[in-house]
Amino acid sequence: MTSNFFKDLHEANKNGVAYKNIKLKKKILAHFATHETATIAELSKTFNISIPKINESISELMQDKLVKDYGKTTSTVGRKPSTYGLEANSAYFVGVQVANDHLSICLINMKKDILSKNE
Repeated sequence: MTSNFFKDLHEANKNGVAYKNIKLKKKILAHFATHETATIAELSKTFNISIPKINESISELMQDKLVKDYGKTTSTVGRKPSTYGLEANSAYFVGVQVANDHLSICLINMKKDILSKNE
């Protein structure tokens, strides 16, 4: 099953399970925006959602190239979990500030890195 998060996000007729899936993906992306990275177990605990459901959502977000696997953690006990986070250049945001005497424009990526700034 292929997914396209942005297409699904704007379809008005989503309800039930499809709506919950989109809502969960939005929560995961928001979590990554504030906390940088997390493991599937951490996300499962944070959102009180089963590990298989979090894994499915992460896989779909990876297919959409919004989330990236950043490798294994440096845990010393047991199996090392994979760490996931935002794919930096999967989307860009433009900020515009208009003042009386000047205009400022800034381009940032998903990880809040400033790519270009004009004042």
